[in-house]
Amino acid sequence: MSTSPDKDYIDAKSQAVSASVSGEIKAFRAEVNARFAEVNGGFAEVNGRFAEVNGRFAEVNARIDHVVVRLDSFERTMQLELKLIREEFNARFAQLEVAFQRAHNETLKWTMGAVLAGLTLSLSVPTFMLRHIAEKAGAAAPAPAPAVIAPQTTPPAAPAKAAPNGLSRPSA
Repeated sequence: MSTSPDKDYIDAKSQAVSASVSGEIKAFRAEVNARFAEVNGGFAEVNGRFAEVNGRFAEVNARIDHVVVRLDSFERTMQLELKLIREEFNARFAQLEVAFQRAHNETLKWTMGAVLAGLTLSLSVPTFMLRHIAEKAGAAAPAPAPAVIAPQTTPPAAPAKAAPNGLSRPSA
């Protein structure tokens, strides 16, 4: 029986298939490794771009921090300025209030003085004129005669006269 040539043949075939499969696997591995190398290169490029973007973000963050510091300073300055303006406004308003109160008091004083002067003049001028006229009239006129009071008598009733139009008049 020739098992040995068959065995050798099968062994040779199996080695050939194994070598062929092994070669295909090696070629596949080489292709996959090449693809992974491409992908790793792409990742390296992406990582480089991420590093660049991170650098830019660091610059932007530094600028933002600078702006935040300036804004904080500006805010404190504005708050201080607003406080000073508010205090100045309150002081000027208080001055205006005092000036208004003084002007009100002066106006009230002069108004009351004018009213009292007008009242005094409106009473004293007519009184003076009446006295002056009475003194002149009293000096020029003789003394009045004493008043005589006589009792009144009722006159006798007169007969009723006819009116010119023919109507009679009522008697009184």
